[in-house]
Amino acid sequence: MTHFQDTVLPNPTRFERSLHLSALLTLLLLLAGGGTAQAQDGRAILLKTRKAYQALNSYSGEAAVTLTIRTPQGTAFTGKSSSTMSFQRPNKIHLLVVSTHSSRNIYSDGTTLSTYDLATNHYHTVPMAGKQGDLLALLAREDVTSNLDPLYFLCGKSLPQELTNIQLKDAAAHLGDHPVYIIKGMIRTPAGTSNANITLGPTSSWTWWIDRRSYLIYQVETTTPNSTVGNFNGVLTIRHSVVKLQSNPVIPISEFDFIPPLNAVRKQPKR
Repeated sequence: MTHFQDTVLPNPTRFERSLHLSALLTLLLLLAGGGTAQAQDGRAILLKTRKAYQALNSYSGEAAVTLTIRTPQGTAFTGKSSSTMSFQRPNKIHLLVVSTHSSRNIYSDGTTLSTYDLATNHYHTVPMAGKQGDLLALLAREDVTSNLDPLYFLCGKSLPQELTNIQLKDAAAHLGDHPVYIIKGMIRTPAGTSNANITLGPTSSWTWWIDRRSYLIYQVETTTPNSTVGNFNGVLTIRHSVVKLQSNPVIPISEFDFIPPLNAVRKQPKR
């Protein structure tokens, strides 16, 4: 390594001292700005992700979700589900959600949202407003949550205010064959926030794997300590992995029309 020895000038003038002080202040500002630039990079990438999804007229994809909770004793409980989604702007959707205990088809034709349970042969239908944002709220009533995943970015207009400490952790990573950015962040939620049989702890850490060319999401993972799933309490990890996706596919309009199967029974929707 080349080493440069400092040259000490006797009795520096006021002008020289001013130059040294100016150079020192410039160096300190550059060093202080490095961390800020890194944090802004992560947020900037998530904003580009939001913009990329908002620019899509249609989207189709398949995803797998795994849910794991590890207790202090080391016991791990794992649940799995899969979904197939077709989306047409502004608010048409067809979702097939399959889990261990249920399979449901959810349709929105833009004016009504219908949910059909394949196991019971029951369905219900609710009216919906024409605004795109209402779709997420209606799906949440059907226990379909969009946790900063493709569905959220397709419908959501902004990043949640609770999302903080966004950082770019790796700008040259790969997920399978996809060159990706790895972004991390943190969300603070009110203690005891519940969804179905899950009660979340107050703080969650998030990780996204975002394609470096399209800015679309291929994987998102959240880890939340102090959570409860059923009778298990511990660290909850949920991973959403996109298996297949298409940007702006041509989707037949009939894809979003719900036709009740033969002998299907109509029930009252959830309140």
